[in-house]
Amino acid sequence: MNQYGALSMEKKTIALPLCLFLMTLLLGCDSHNRTKSSPYNSSRTQKVAKARYDIAMIGAEKSVASPHQVEAQRIETVFEAGMIKYRHEDNMVRIEWRPAPVDIIFTIYNKTGSPVKIVWDEARFVDEKGLSHRLIHSGIGYEARNLPQLPTVITGGINLEEFIHPLDYFQWEEIHGMSAAKKEGYWDRAPFLPTQILKGTVEELRAKAGAMVGKTFQTILSLEINQIRIDYLCTFRIDHMGIAESEEPMRRNSGDSKGSERSGRRRPF
Repeated sequence: MNQYGALSMEKKTIALPLCLFLMTLLLGCDSHNRTKSSPYNSSRTQKVAKARYDIAMIGAEKSVASPHQVEAQRIETVFEAGMIKYRHEDNMVRIEWRPAPVDIIFTIYNKTGSPVKIVWDEARFVDEKGLSHRLIHSGIGYEARNLPQLPTVITGGINLEEFIHPLDYFQWEEIHGMSAAKKEGYWDRAPFLPTQILKGTVEELRAKAGAMVGKTFQTILSLEINQIRIDYLCTFRIDHMGIAESEEPMRRNSGDSKGSERSGRRRPF
Protein backbone atom coordinates (compact mmCIF):
# COMPACT_ATOMS: atom_id res chain seq x y z
CA MET A 1 0.00 0.00 0.00
CA ASN A 2 1.45 3.41 -0.94
CA GLN A 3 1.61 6.51 1.26
CA TYR A 4 -1.64 8.01 -0.06
CA GLY A 5 -3.59 4.77 0.48
CA ALA A 6 -2.37 4.49 4.06
CA LEU A 7 -3.32 8.12 4.73
CA SER A 8 -6.81 7.58 3.29
CA MET A 9 -7.32 4.46 5.45
CA GLU A 10 -6.23 6.39 8.55
CA LYS A 11 -8.77 9.17 7.82
CA LYS A 12 -11.58 6.62 7.43
CA THR A 13 -10.59 4.98 10.73
CA ILE A 14 -10.83 8.34 12.52
CA ALA A 15 -14.02 9.50 10.74
CA LEU A 16 -16.12 6.40 11.53
CA PRO A 17 -16.06 6.72 15.36
CA LEU A 18 -16.57 10.47 15.02
CA CYS A 19 -19.71 9.94 12.88
CA LEU A 20 -21.08 7.39 15.35
CA PHE A 21 -20.50 9.82 18.23
CA LEU A 22 -22.27 12.66 16.40
CA MET A 23 -25.24 10.42 15.50
CA THR A 24 -25.60 9.31 19.14
CA LEU A 25 -25.46 12.91 20.30
CA LEU A 26 -28.12 14.03 17.80
CA LEU A 27 -30.42 11.12 18.66
CA GLY A 28 -30.06 11.89 22.34
CA CYS A 29 -30.95 15.54 21.79
CA ASP A 30 -33.95 14.55 19.67
CA SER A 31 -35.17 12.12 22.33
CA HIS A 32 -34.73 14.80 24.98
CA ASN A 33 -36.75 17.26 22.91
CA ARG A 34 -39.53 14.73 22.39
CA THR A 35 -39.95 13.94 26.07
CA LYS A 36 -39.41 17.42 27.44
CA SER A 37 -42.57 19.47 28.00
CA SER A 38 -42.86 22.22 25.43
CA PRO A 39 -45.38 25.05 25.08
CA TYR A 40 -45.69 24.12 21.40
CA ASN A 41 -46.42 20.39 21.73
CA SER A 42 -48.40 20.13 24.99
CA SER A 43 -51.61 21.62 26.30
CA ARG A 44 -51.41 24.52 28.72
CA THR A 45 -52.07 23.76 32.35
CA GLN A 46 -52.96 25.74 35.41
CA LYS A 47 -52.72 25.10 39.12
CA VAL A 48 -56.17 24.41 40.57
CA ALA A 49 -57.07 24.33 44.24
CA LYS A 50 -59.99 22.17 45.38
CA ALA A 51 -61.71 21.83 48.72
CA ARG A 52 -62.77 18.47 50.12
CA TYR A 53 -65.19 18.01 52.99
CA ASP A 54 -66.00 15.46 55.65
CA ILE A 55 -69.79 15.51 56.01
CA ALA A 56 -71.56 13.56 58.76
CA MET A 57 -75.23 12.74 59.19
CA ILE A 58 -76.28 13.89 62.66
CA GLY A 59 -80.07 13.58 62.64
CA ALA A 60 -83.01 11.79 61.02
CA GLU A 61 -86.68 12.36 61.76
CA LYS A 62 -89.73 10.58 60.42
CA SER A 63 -92.87 12.69 60.09
CA VAL A 64 -96.28 11.19 59.30
CA ALA A 65 -98.80 13.75 58.06
CA SER A 66 -101.97 11.97 59.20
CA PRO A 67 -102.09 11.19 62.01
CA HIS A 68 -99.50 13.87 62.80
CA GLN A 69 -96.55 12.09 64.33
CA VAL A 70 -92.82 12.86 64.49
CA GLU A 71 -90.20 10.42 65.72
CA ALA A 72 -86.41 10.48 65.75
CA GLN A 73 -84.63 7.60 64.04
CA ARG A 74 -81.41 5.95 65.10
CA ILE A 75 -78.47 6.51 62.72
CA GLU A 76 -75.84 3.86 62.02
CA THR A 77 -72.46 4.56 60.42
CA VAL A 78 -71.63 1.92 57.82
CA PHE A 79 -68.17 1.33 56.26
CA GLU A 80 -68.47 -0.43 52.92
CA ALA A 81 -66.00 -0.68 49.99
CA GLY A 82 -63.89 2.13 51.44
CA MET A 83 -66.88 4.47 51.75
CA ILE A 84 -68.77 5.83 54.74
CA LYS A 85 -72.56 5.60 54.64
CA TYR A 86 -75.21 6.65 57.13
CA ARG A 87 -78.19 4.36 57.60
CA HIS A 88 -81.57 4.70 59.30
CA GLU A 89 -84.63 2.47 59.00
CA ASP A 90 -88.09 1.64 60.28
CA ASN A 91 -90.57 -1.14 59.55
CA MET A 92 -91.21 0.22 56.03
CA VAL A 93 -87.94 1.41 54.49
CA ARG A 94 -84.18 1.37 55.02
CA ILE A 95 -82.26 4.38 53.68
CA GLU A 96 -78.47 4.82 53.34
CA TRP A 97 -76.94 8.22 52.60
CA ARG A 98 -73.62 9.35 51.09
CA PRO A 99 -73.50 13.15 51.35
CA ALA A 100 -71.17 15.13 49.06
CA PRO A 101 -70.88 18.78 47.92
CA VAL A 102 -72.48 18.17 44.50
CA ASP A 103 -74.83 15.18 44.64
CA ILE A 104 -76.26 13.55 47.75
CA ILE A 105 -76.49 9.85 46.92
CA PHE A 106 -78.91 7.58 48.73
CA THR A 107 -80.11 3.98 48.51
CA ILE A 108 -83.63 3.12 49.63
CA TYR A 109 -84.92 -0.38 50.28
CA ASN A 110 -88.66 -1.10 50.37
CA LYS A 111 -89.23 -3.51 53.27
CA THR A 112 -92.97 -3.77 52.70
CA GLY A 113 -95.05 -5.74 50.24
CA SER A 114 -96.66 -2.55 48.90
CA PRO A 115 -95.31 -0.01 46.39
CA VAL A 116 -93.46 2.99 47.83
CA LYS A 117 -93.53 6.27 45.90
CA ILE A 118 -90.89 8.99 46.08
CA VAL A 119 -92.84 12.24 45.67
CA TRP A 120 -90.16 14.38 44.03
CA ASP A 121 -92.19 17.59 43.84
CA GLU A 122 -92.41 17.61 47.63
CA ALA A 123 -88.74 16.80 48.28
CA ARG A 124 -86.53 19.68 49.39
CA PHE A 125 -82.93 20.71 50.08
CA VAL A 126 -82.36 23.25 52.88
CA ASP A 127 -78.95 24.93 52.60
CA GLU A 128 -76.65 26.15 55.37
CA LYS A 129 -78.46 29.51 55.38
CA GLY A 130 -81.84 27.88 55.95
CA LEU A 131 -83.07 28.53 52.39
CA SER A 132 -85.27 25.83 50.82
CA HIS A 133 -84.66 24.56 47.27
CA ARG A 134 -86.54 22.14 45.07
CA LEU A 135 -84.63 19.04 44.01
CA ILE A 136 -83.75 17.18 40.86
CA HIS A 137 -82.67 13.55 40.59
CA SER A 138 -81.22 11.23 37.93
CA GLY A 139 -82.76 11.72 34.49
CA ILE A 140 -83.71 15.36 35.17
CA GLY A 141 -81.42 17.85 33.42
CA TYR A 142 -81.13 21.60 33.16
CA GLU A 143 -83.92 22.07 30.62
CA ALA A 144 -86.45 20.06 32.65
CA ARG A 145 -85.47 21.25 36.10
CA ASN A 146 -88.55 23.48 36.63
CA LEU A 147 -91.10 21.03 35.23
CA PRO A 148 -93.24 18.75 37.42
CA GLN A 149 -91.46 15.49 38.23
CA LEU A 150 -93.27 12.18 38.17
CA PRO A 151 -92.99 10.03 41.31
CA THR A 152 -90.63 7.07 41.32
CA VAL A 153 -92.30 3.79 42.34
CA ILE A 154 -90.31 1.19 44.29
CA THR A 155 -91.92 -2.24 44.48
CA GLY A 156 -91.68 -4.42 47.57
CA GLY A 157 -88.29 -5.96 48.32
CA ILE A 158 -86.42 -3.73 45.84
CA ASN A 159 -83.36 -1.47 46.34
CA LEU A 160 -83.15 1.84 44.47
CA GLU A 161 -80.01 3.98 44.28
CA GLU A 162 -80.57 7.65 43.45
CA PHE A 163 -79.08 11.09 43.92
CA ILE A 164 -80.60 14.45 44.76
CA HIS A 165 -79.31 17.90 43.87
CA PRO A 166 -80.66 21.46 44.37
CA LEU A 167 -82.19 22.40 41.01
CA ASP A 168 -80.91 25.98 40.97
CA TYR A 169 -77.22 25.02 41.29
CA PHE A 170 -75.97 24.74 37.70
CA GLN A 171 -72.93 26.10 35.84
CA TRP A 172 -72.00 26.43 32.18
CA GLU A 173 -69.10 24.22 31.01
CA GLU A 174 -67.44 24.96 27.67
CA ILE A 175 -66.13 22.08 25.58
CA HIS A 176 -62.32 21.99 25.32
CA GLY A 177 -60.77 22.72 21.94
CA MET A 178 -63.62 24.78 20.52
CA SER A 179 -62.66 27.93 18.60
CA ALA A 180 -63.56 31.33 19.99
CA ALA A 181 -65.97 31.87 17.08
CA LYS A 182 -67.88 28.64 17.79
CA LYS A 183 -68.20 27.96 21.48
CA GLU A 184 -70.21 24.96 22.59
CA GLY A 185 -70.85 23.47 25.96
CA TYR A 186 -73.42 22.16 28.39
CA TRP A 187 -75.06 22.93 31.71
CA ASP A 188 -73.65 20.83 34.52
CA ARG A 189 -74.62 20.45 38.15
CA ALA A 190 -72.67 22.85 40.37
CA PRO A 191 -71.59 22.16 43.97
CA PHE A 192 -73.68 23.72 46.71
CA LEU A 193 -70.52 24.14 48.81
CA PRO A 194 -67.41 26.05 47.62
CA THR A 195 -65.12 23.39 46.15
CA GLN A 196 -62.94 25.13 43.56
CA ILE A 197 -61.60 28.55 42.65
CA LEU A 198 -60.10 29.35 39.23
CA LYS A 199 -59.58 33.11 39.31
CA GLY A 200 -58.69 33.53 42.95
CA THR A 201 -56.06 32.47 45.45
CA VAL A 202 -55.80 29.38 47.59
CA GLU A 203 -56.25 31.61 50.63
CA GLU A 204 -59.59 32.85 49.27
CA LEU A 205 -60.84 29.30 48.76
CA ARG A 206 -59.57 28.29 52.19
CA ALA A 207 -61.48 31.18 53.75
CA LYS A 208 -64.72 30.40 51.89
CA ALA A 209 -64.58 26.66 52.48
CA GLY A 210 -63.37 27.03 56.06
CA ALA A 211 -66.42 29.16 56.86
CA MET A 212 -68.61 26.13 56.07
CA VAL A 213 -67.11 23.94 58.80
CA GLY A 214 -69.61 23.39 61.60
CA LYS A 215 -72.61 24.41 59.49
CA THR A 216 -75.48 22.10 58.62
CA PHE A 217 -77.80 21.44 55.71
CA GLN A 218 -80.89 19.23 55.40
CA THR A 219 -82.80 17.09 52.96
CA ILE A 220 -86.50 16.25 53.03
CA LEU A 221 -87.37 13.01 51.24
CA SER A 222 -91.12 12.60 50.79
CA LEU A 223 -92.58 9.11 50.42
CA GLU A 224 -96.10 7.79 49.95
CA ILE A 225 -96.91 4.34 51.31
CA ASN A 226 -100.49 2.98 51.16
CA GLN A 227 -101.71 6.53 50.44
CA ILE A 228 -100.02 7.84 53.60
CA ARG A 229 -97.51 10.68 53.22
CA ILE A 230 -94.27 10.22 55.18
CA ASP A 231 -91.42 12.75 55.23
CA TYR A 232 -87.86 11.90 56.26
CA LEU A 233 -85.95 14.98 57.43
CA CYS A 234 -82.19 14.33 57.48
CA THR A 235 -79.61 16.73 58.91
CA PHE A 236 -75.96 16.77 57.82
CA ARG A 237 -73.03 18.62 59.38
CA ILE A 238 -69.77 19.73 57.75
CA ASP A 239 -67.11 18.47 60.15
CA HIS A 240 -63.84 19.07 58.32
CA MET A 241 -62.37 20.73 55.24
CA GLY A 242 -59.05 20.28 53.41
CA ILE A 243 -57.43 21.97 50.40
CA ALA A 244 -55.55 20.07 47.66
CA GLU A 245 -53.73 21.58 44.66
CA SER A 246 -53.16 19.95 41.27
CA GLU A 247 -52.15 20.78 37.70
CA GLU A 248 -55.05 20.62 35.24
CA PRO A 249 -55.61 21.68 31.59
CA MET A 250 -56.69 25.25 31.07
CA ARG A 251 -60.46 25.67 31.07
CA ARG A 252 -62.75 28.24 29.54
CA ASN A 253 -65.34 27.86 32.25
CA SER A 254 -67.47 30.90 32.80
CA GLY A 255 -67.97 29.87 36.40
CA ASP A 256 -71.30 29.83 38.19
CA SER A 257 -73.96 30.92 35.73
CA LYS A 258 -77.25 30.39 37.49
CA GLY A 259 -79.25 33.20 35.97
CA SER A 260 -78.51 33.37 32.24
CA GLU A 261 -80.05 31.16 29.56
CA ARG A 262 -77.52 29.87 27.07
CA SER A 263 -77.91 27.20 24.41
CA GLY A 264 -75.62 24.22 24.01
CA ARG A 265 -75.21 20.56 24.72
CA ARG A 266 -75.71 19.15 28.18
CA ARG A 267 -73.86 16.18 29.61
CA PRO A 268 -76.28 13.26 30.11
CA PHE A 269 -77.57 12.61 33.62
